[in-house]
Amino acid sequence: MDGTWTVSINVIDVGSKRASITATRTDGEDIQTFGPIDAIIGTSEQRTEVLDILKNAYLTSLTKQASIDALVSDIQTNGGTALTNWEAGL
Repeated sequence: MDGTWTVSINVIDVGSKRASITATRTDGEDIQTFGPIDAIIGTSEQRTEVLDILKNAYLTSLTKQASIDALVSDIQTNGGTALTNWEAGL
């Protein structure tokens, strides 16, 4: 889990300090992009809020991946046995 993060900021409106922020996490061949988030980033609190949104998106992706991994593992573990038992009954 030692990925490298790159944050891209595209200014939408200078006067309102509105920007589109995208974060990309690279870990070897695995590349994940989160965003874009359209937000006002004029204060440190607003910038922290954007980073929190990006962090939560990453954590959500980890949870989803863990669920997918568990499902695949279950199918791999039990699927072979079920098919072998089925074939033996033919």
